[in-house]
Amino acid sequence: MNYSFKIGRITVSVQSLLMLTFSVFYILKMQRAFSGVTLQGGIWNYIQLFWIALGFVLFGVYIARFINSSVVMTLLLYSLTALANAFFFLYMNQTDIFRFLMIPYAFCVLVIACTDGFHCDVASNIILTVTFYIIAAMFIVSMFSRGVYSTKTGAVADVYYVLGLLPLMMIWTKKLKILPMAVCGFAVLTSGKRTGILAFAMMVAGYYLVNIILSKNISSQLGELLKLAVIVALFVALFYFVNSRFNGNLLVRLTRAVEDQDTSGRSQRWNHIISEFRETTVLEWLFGHGHGAVSRDFGGNAHNDFLEIVYNYGISSLLFYVAFLVCTVKEWIGMLLARYEYAPQFLMAILFSAALLSFSFYMIDSTYVTSGMLCIGMIMTDYKKKHTPYHALVRDCAALREK
Repeated sequence: MNYSFKIGRITVSVQSLLMLTFSVFYILKMQRAFSGVTLQGGIWNYIQLFWIALGFVLFGVYIARFINSSVVMTLLLYSLTALANAFFFLYMNQTDIFRFLMIPYAFCVLVIACTDGFHCDVASNIILTVTFYIIAAMFIVSMFSRGVYSTKTGAVADVYYVLGLLPLMMIWTKKLKILPMAVCGFAVLTSGKRTGILAFAMMVAGYYLVNIILSKNISSQLGELLKLAVIVALFVALFYFVNSRFNGNLLVRLTRAVEDQDTSGRSQRWNHIISEFRETTVLEWLFGHGHGAVSRDFGGNAHNDFLEIVYNYGISSLLFYVAFLVCTVKEWIGMLLARYEYAPQFLMAILFSAALLSFSFYMIDSTYVTSGMLCIGMIMTDYKKKHTPYHALVRDCAALREK
């Protein structure tokens, strides 16, 4: 990842080229979201296939490193189990084969992120930083282009690409951390996505609360509380601006969500899927109904990863998925105990994942999980480099060789 080569007088690193593929992916996906095109496929599909292949190659090359990571290994076991269970329901057509190949997508992106994080500094990546602001601007401008909120404007859920990158922005932004938060918060409010607003609120609160815990004195804690108060005030101001000037139903929709009035139909869908398990055989419980079974049988995603995974891939895959989530939280607890400087950002990535896997779709689809795996992989690897004896020894040896 840290290899480089020259094109004339210009030195190009492999890491920069790789991050450029992520940048192209994000920008093209955001452009498609508001293009009005409904056809499937595009250059981003080829980029994703490239990442799948690269992820497995990197895992094979650095297997000695990954085999000690419970987070990586549990996600691998989930991916392999889901692949095996889905194989028996595979139809030999282009669309179905592509979706089948995308099952280990999250695992491969995680491996790429971990490898990149091992060779590069997590606190320095200008390409993804610029990309964050580009896609946020694309989203906001596209939503405001009609002058009034409408889901017909485009794929409003694509704001999750922006939201998912926020933890890394909070690392790369050394000063004025309110800037990426404000940009992201404005984009999320513009989208009108209640899950996004919930995720953003949890991420911001989690970030400052952990910073308070890690603060060494009362003055630092009061400073973090003041920053949180400023962010809350700014977010409330942005909320009322969007509600009054752009999306007059935003407050109504949020009020209904608080009052447990499900206007999106999630609870009905969840109940329908759960009721179907009464007719499920033991084999279907164990191995599922095949990839995309929820969409096929219920006309869309479950908007809950647990239900969709157990229905599509069976309880065997779900157990490994839960193990992956538990291991990720355990990793964060280790960061907190070690007083790791980016523990707040890692919690943000976990909370982003938790919101989407509970009320949208995350691991089950090769879309927004891209941002989540980039954050988790890069931050987790940076933590291991700084707080794991083996990685510290490797780093010190490398430093001695450079001298």
